[in-house]
Amino acid sequence: MSGSGSSPPNVQGLGITSNPGSGRATPSNGGGNPFSGGVGPAIHNPRVRGQLNPSMLHQQQMQRQQQQQYQQQQQQQQQQQQQQQQQHQQQHIQHQQLLQQASEPTNADAASWSLQPKLVFI
Repeated sequence: MSGSGSSPPNVQGLGITSNPGSGRATPSNGGGNPFSGGVGPAIHNPRVRGQLNPSMLHQQQMQRQQQQQYQQQQQQQQQQQQQQQQQHQQQHIQHQQLLQQASEPTNADAASWSLQPKLVFI
């Protein structure tokens, strides 16, 4: 019956066998799930290998936290610098306005100056 093609052939070299009863191929290395007992070829994947090692996971988490903290510090410093620049500009503008007010008497000052009674000594 092997020549008639009534039963599907095994796929060679991939670790997958055909199961005619279920209608789907099933991996023969322990399920493919690295946590289901049989790790299989997943152990050769550096990404999976790193996930299987708790100390590497901890190290990656620490690195992510450090990167996030560094980025937050950089953003805070930029915000503080911008605020300081704005404050400095506002102080400069206020100072210029005060100097202008001191150098130029306003119309109200001139009017009140001329309306004040003058003392005349006889």
